[in-house]
Amino acid sequence: MEKKNMLSRIVPNAVVCLAVFAIAFVMRPDNADETGFWYRVIWTEILCVLAFWGGSLLYSVKKTVAPIGASVSIIICSICALSFIAMLAQYFMQSVEIVYKIHICFQIIIFVVGFLLVRGMFVAKRLGEEGMSVSKDAALAPRDVAIKIKSVEKMLGDSYSGEIDSLIKQLKMFRERVEYSIQDNSSVRMKDDYRILCEKTISLCSELSEHINEKEYLNSPEISRRITVLISQVDSISMQVRK
Repeated sequence: MEKKNMLSRIVPNAVVCLAVFAIAFVMRPDNADETGFWYRVIWTEILCVLAFWGGSLLYSVKKTVAPIGASVSIIICSICALSFIAMLAQYFMQSVEIVYKIHICFQIIIFVVGFLLVRGMFVAKRLGEEGMSVSKDAALAPRDVAIKIKSVEKMLGDSYSGEIDSLIKQLKMFRERVEYSIQDNSSVRMKDDYRILCEKTISLCSELSEHINEKEYLNSPEISRRITVLISQVDSISMQVRK
């Protein structure tokens, strides 16, 4: 599978590079050797390889790249495009001596800036991961708790059409509070209040699943009261984290 994925990336790159060389060969000027034409062709080929590599980061599944793949890809492809445009502009303005020096300086600047941006993104990602690292003993992540609530929501929605809308709406409100109000990090997931919230939520979800066919039970004030209490606990945990 890995070999197939590699070929799917290399083959289009090779085709483009061959096409660039073929076009350059056909369009070469009579004084190609004197104007540095072939050096520019080689640089274009290098830019094509870099651009393809940068584009492949969009589909990367590696943990070191995946979260910031799109941003890094855009930076690399943008630098390659700017470099090519600058080189092309300089080629058509060779008669102006100062343009060559400006061109070289510009190429150095954009690649240095690009390197610093990409490097900075990886450093920021690493620091963020260190700050968000979670102990193995921590409770479920808020997103995982929300997924459990969502599954019960769907189950109830499929079983009843409009008969228990108030319960489903209340569960949706509870799920959204859990998912969007509670920050996911180790300090939160190790708190006793959050652990208790998770335990009560899982217990409630299990009970609702077990009594899925008991409409009276699902519509009982006790269930509504328990969800209301859980929502209040979410708000309390969220406020504690913000302090």
